[in-house]
Amino acid sequence: MLKKITREQARIGMYVHQLCGSWYAHPFWQRAFLIRDAAMLARIHGGEVKEMWIDTSKGIGIGDGHAEAVELVARSRAAVSRLFEAASQAAAQLPDSLPSALPDAVSSALPVVEDIIGSITHHPGAMLSLVRLRSSDDYTYMHSVAVCALMVALAKHMGMEAGAVRECGLGGLLHDIGKAVVPSEILNKPDRLSKAEFEAVKLHPVAGHALLCAAGGLPAVVNDICLHHHERYDGQGYPSGQAGAAISLEARMGAVCDVYDAITSHRPYKAPWSPPDALRRMADWTRDGHFDPAVFAAFVRCLGITPAAHFTCASEPQGA
Repeated sequence: MLKKITREQARIGMYVHQLCGSWYAHPFWQRAFLIRDAAMLARIHGGEVKEMWIDTSKGIGIGDGHAEAVELVARSRAAVSRLFEAASQAAAQLPDSLPSALPDAVSSALPVVEDIIGSITHHPGAMLSLVRLRSSDDYTYMHSVAVCALMVALAKHMGMEAGAVRECGLGGLLHDIGKAVVPSEILNKPDRLSKAEFEAVKLHPVAGHALLCAAGGLPAVVNDICLHHHERYDGQGYPSGQAGAAISLEARMGAVCDVYDAITSHRPYKAPWSPPDALRRMADWTRDGHFDPAVFAAFVRCLGITPAAHFTCASEPQGA
């Protein structure tokens, strides 16, 4: 899992296990850290440390489709930002009328799914790079892109046909569209949500489903992923309390991909968990009834990351 590289080989999305040389020769107080953005990368490239060890179980490695993912993120960010802005405008006008901006924005976002499918097909390593290439200030937008990528990769791993892979990707891209109606001060709150605030966030699947149905022209499975990606396998989820096979396979997949990306991301109220830590906690939650065990097992195999063997009791995920 550990690989020694030069500072010139460092890329956003790599997890630095250790910088070589004396601790006072580098500008970071942490011994180990994820290279999250261009500013951190510039400090490494311009620093005195010439070599470092990276952990490829917690970040990307050499040749993991990084450049391709960077370009894809740049193209995706603008499209998904327009999508959420159009959804916000549409939510304010429903049910009186639906601005044409929303269907147009949905249509303009479709190439994002095709780009992600092509990228993952051409270079599977680009998926892991893609899901790490965002910062806390654009979480809502890039979480949608990352879940799209995870859904595409999982659907392909599970042997779904091309049309179903595309629908899963589109469902991942649009699954959180209802958050356009949630006040930004709640979404970006730096502390844990109050009960009332969490209840407001829990409305986003129904709000998103209403927006997508009003926009029209989408496959039923896409709308279903949006509505049911917060259902739990044991029936304790929301908004409908569906359980087991009553939850569509695609929504069960969406639940796993959504939570994984949420807990491995920088959030206003918590630091990200490493991929192995995230998976071991999700394994706990699967045993507790949160996820479909078969879907979660397929997801772990799809990522190719082994959860840590020893762990403490994990708390329930909030606000994914």
